[in-house]
Amino acid sequence: MLMMGRTTPEVDPQDPNQLLNFEHVQRKTTFSENKIRDLIEKGQFPQYRKIGNRSLFLQREIDAWILEQFS
Repeated sequence: MLMMGRTTPEVDPQDPNQLLNFEHVQRKTTFSENKIRDLIEKGQFPQYRKIGNRSLFLQREIDAWILEQFS
């Protein structure tokens, strides 16, 4: 069966400069998009960058934020 719609490209976990979309960040954090947006608005989560019509995060910033949560 052919699935229609967009697919999420694979992420290289070793590349700190990798760009992540909301779907990737949701998987890494287990947060919903609404929760992530709420934390961004409160200044408690890394800000995304707009590139064209896409909202993208730097993997190194997300990874650093995750590590901060455990310190």
